[in-house]
Amino acid sequence: MAQGYPSLNLGQAVMVYCYQLAALNRVAPTDGQQLEALHARCESLLHDTEKNL
Repeated sequence: MAQGYPSLNLGQAVMVYCYQLAALNRVAPTDGQQLEALHARCESLLHDTEKNL
């Protein structure tokens, strides 16, 4: 990203978010904990997003 433009536009932000969520399809949690894994991943992404604002 160019130094003069330190933020993402909405399209880029959605693309990064969807890319990160797609990574969940490659990870197969055991013991039926898929919903908990999704929730934890979403919380992690939101925390990272808030931290970088």
